[in-house]
Amino acid sequence: MQPKQAKNLLALVVVLWAAAPHAQTISVTAATPLSFGGMAVVNGGSVTVSPGGSRTASAGIFLLPSAPGTPAQLTVSTTPSSNLSYTVTLPTSTVMTSGYNQMTVMPLSVAPASGTLFITGSGGTQNILVGGTLNLGSSQTPGNYAGSFPLTINYP
Repeated sequence: MQPKQAKNLLALVVVLWAAAPHAQTISVTAATPLSFGGMAVVNGGSVTVSPGGSRTASAGIFLLPSAPGTPAQLTVSTTPSSNLSYTVTLPTSTVMTSGYNQMTVMPLSVAPASGTLFITGSGGTQNILVGGTLNLGSSQTPGNYAGSFPLTINYP
């Protein structure tokens, strides 16, 4: 049986939610999408990319070192005024597609899940990294799969 190759990319959609009106401005910039990289699938299984950047696969999937995976990266920033605390919320799963073919990413994980932007003279910034586990079927059709997921940043 020939191994099947797939390259997978997952973008993110950012939603900001404020509990009350703020004098502070918060912005989020997406720098890098979540990518599971290239792989050869023999019997199905899963590929995990951690928020820290490590990539692992279950039995039946071979990772291609020429196409490494990467966590999604975004930058949260705010203008000077005071420290800004926040929490990050992700969905429990999302779907990636290539034509009519689908794969599930579940669960998604984030680091840090909460934090405080410490304001300096010009404002504060912090990087948020998102990883996940891609689930592949034993007869998964090869292709370039893509999808998106919402990421909500709550700040009081």
